[in-house]
Amino acid sequence: MTHDPGPHEALAAVRDSRAALGARIRPVLAEEIALAVATGGVLAAFALPPPWGSLAMVPFVLAMSWLMVLARNRTGLMVNRAVCARARGIGLAFGLAIAGLVLVVILSSLLLDLRWPALACGLLAAVITFLGRRAWLRAIMDDLAGRPR
Repeated sequence: MTHDPGPHEALAAVRDSRAALGARIRPVLAEEIALAVATGGVLAAFALPPPWGSLAMVPFVLAMSWLMVLARNRTGLMVNRAVCARARGIGLAFGLAIAGLVLVVILSSLLLDLRWPALACGLLAAVITFLGRRAWLRAIMDDLAGRPR
């Protein structure tokens, strides 16, 4: 005969499962640094004149893709969206910041033919990616563990 859990046991099992899921997506520092460098490299590649900038961008894009596959293989999960409001807000701010940097790079490199802003934006993109992704994942892990912030 099977044992049907009571409501308290069922809720405890759900809490434990969510906490275990949050522990699985814990970021690895080396992966986070590599992703930040790759993201910054994509923008910094615009500092090179055409067509070299586009060619220099390829290894960075490939590195970003490889890092995402590596993280998915390590955790068995692909975290691609957030369900808690805090993580959504962090993701929105992160996305808008990177989009703003991309706009600056496009305007300065392609329209004004200035190359140095791409280097500055690449550095900023690396810092924003590192801090933003860690904050986003922390918010998701806190939500899964039931720790409100």
